[in-house]
Amino acid sequence: MKTPSSIAALISLAEKAGLAASIDEPMLQDGFWWIDLRRGEVQEEIEWHHQRGFGIYAKDAGFGSRPERFTADPAEALSLAGMPD
Repeated sequence: MKTPSSIAALISLAEKAGLAASIDEPMLQDGFWWIDLRRGEVQEEIEWHHQRGFGIYAKDAGFGSRPERFTADPAEALSLAGMPD
């Protein structure tokens, strides 16, 4: 499956900021993508869906939680996740 341009932009910004990034593709075409970002011991996970953009979770989110914020902007997604661009 081809990586959406919004996700590719987020990965590029993350790598320029010195973050390690990995992508988990959805099993279905209309599914959710997951982007894992890491710097040392700090790790954040961002979801992406073509209808809602990037979903940012609260720091204390647990199983079954929904994103706290949504944005279409990759740089804003990094900032909201606490990962500077």
